Amino acid sequence: MKEIDKPIIGDIFKFIKLEQEMPKLMEKEELMHYSCPTLIIAGEKDIFFPANRLNKVAREIISNLIAFKTLDMGHFPSEEHLIEINNEIKEFLNTHYEYRVK
Repeated sequence: MKEIDKPIIGDIFKFIKLEQEMPKLMEKEELMHYSCPTLIIAGEKDIFFPANRLNKVAREIISNLIAFKTLDMGHFPSEEHLIEINNEIKEFLNTHYEYRVK
């Protein structure tokens, strides 16, 4: 986590009532008509959305999960991870969607 983010994140946990199950767990039936190619990028060390648990559930409920990428990171990506994430997203969009991302 960047130093600039720490006070903001701290205030969120102090002053906002967060749902216990974030995000809401989707049921397969709710995604019946969802057919877009999907990419999930997850952190191996993410304490909120651990990659191994997310991967299992996502594969059960997202019928068109094309790619599940994991990075050796926590919930807050480093600058290097952000570059890698952006590149993964660009490649995915360029491959699976009609427009091109530079």
